[in-house]
Amino acid sequence: MAQAPQRRYAMHVIRYKTKAGTFDLITPYSIEVLVWSFTDKIFNQIADAANEWGDLRKHDLILGPCTNETFQQFDLSVGSKAAWLEDAQRKDLTATAFRENQIEDLAIACGSKKEKRWIEEDLNKIREAWSQINGANTSAVDDGSLDDDLNDLLGAKTPAATTAPAAPKDEVDLSTATDLTDLLGETETPATEAVAEPVEVAAAPSADNFDDLLADLG
Repeated sequence: MAQAPQRRYAMHVIRYKTKAGTFDLITPYSIEVLVWSFTDKIFNQIADAANEWGDLRKHDLILGPCTNETFQQFDLSVGSKAAWLEDAQRKDLTATAFRENQIEDLAIACGSKKEKRWIEEDLNKIREAWSQINGANTSAVDDGSLDDDLNDLLGAKTPAATTAPAAPKDEVDLSTATDLTDLLGETETPATEAVAEPVEVAAAPSADNFDDLLADLG
């Protein structure tokens, strides 16, 4: 009914402020302390980098370019050195900022804490939603009772339909039946001859009388 829970990690990191669209550090040197929360995918990439490069505090992690910031879709690579170790001033500034700007409980960056009763309520909502999707809450409709309700609303009751018994036909002795009409138990009806009534058709006027007809119409 729902996706399996995903394990998340969180840690404090130092992010350098860089020039827009590049990995070049701005002048003067400036940093900020952030909490980086990530899933198993990123954790595995960091673990692989640590196995290859050793102590990652001595190497900058280069993230980007970012294709989807919300889902942390970006390339992760390891720099050959760490910019914060290049001189004593950067070391002091970075160490002080990192020490003074940490949150006490990193767990809040991995997800919200809930009491058991709230979790059970959320699960019940999920079950109810799936029940509605699957049609578990729908009940069969009684067509007869629905018709009665509609008739009541219209102020009329439809009487129950009755069927009159069919009139019995004369029994036919199949052994003595001679034609189709005998098998059907019917008497042969004589054919009726249609007599055509004579129709009087007026003759068309001749060419000689046509001029007289026009004269009469004039």
